[in-house]
Amino acid sequence: MHSNNSIVLTEQDIEEAINQKDGLKNLIKHVERVVAQKALIRSRGNQTTAAKMICVSRSKFSKMIWCNGSLNKQKRH
Repeated sequence: MHSNNSIVLTEQDIEEAINQKDGLKNLIKHVERVVAQKALIRSRGNQTTAAKMICVSRSKFSKMIWCNGSLNKQKRH
């Protein structure tokens, strides 16, 4: 299921998810953010379309891509 540009989880990522408080929660949030950002790119910045692509509400999508008040690796349109 991996392609050349797919997200890769390392053994260290999994160990941290097990060993750190909220580690799994943080790992899941990271993966969600990566998927949401990819959908945003594929939708050419249209957040409503991107949200539909990954079957989440527009408000959930917005929460997934925003972190500490700024969009990760993308500028807000």
